[in-house]
Order: sequence, then structure tokens, then C-alpha cells
Amino acid sequence: MYKKDKLFHTESLYKELNILDVNGLFHKNICYHIHKYKDNLIQYTEHNYSLRQKNANLPRPHSSKGKKTIKYLGIKIFNQLPEDIKNEQKKTIFKILVKNWLFKNKITLQ
Repeated sequence: MYKKDKLFHTESLYKELNILDVNGLFHKNICYHIHKYKDNLIQYTEHNYSLRQKNANLPRPHSSKGKKTIKYLGIKIFNQLPEDIKNEQKKTIFKILVKNWLFKNKITLQ
């Protein structure tokens, strides 16, 4: 495939072809979902004082299954995006920015 040795590392191949790996695709699609429904899904903490970052409130799951829901994972992933990407209103630009950001950064779910 692509004139590569069969033992060629997939991570290198993904970078050469500018393709996200499976985790990257998962994170990208979760971000798209949260961006689409963020007005209904996300509650922001309101304070009387200024904060450096405006992150969404992460719902408190009652079980380990709750930590695997799209609402919990999605908000956790969405909070890791830079503010300029989170605040982008146009869906097409948001998708491009998220994909480019995911190429350069790894998302941690711990």
C-alpha cells in the first residue's frame, strides 16, 4: 500500500498522508457533535470575577459508565480545545481548525 514495506509504521503513514488515526477521528467527531449541540449540552460556570479560561462544567458521573457517555467525554475533549477554536461560529471553519489542531496535539482523557 502506497509502496511501503508491510512493516511500515501506521503512525508515520498517517502523518505522510495527512490522515488522523482512529483516536483522532473519534475526538474530531466528538468535537463536531459538541460544537453542534453546545448550547443545549454545555453549562458554563458563572462567576462574579474574571477567569482566565472559560471551560464548560464537566458533568459529575455517578458510575464508570457515566464517564463513557458522549456528554461527559465530549465536554472533557471540548475543554481541551483553544478558546479561538471553541468560539468559532462557522461549522466549516470549526471543522478545519479542529482537524489541524488534532494533527498537532494529543488529547488526554485522564
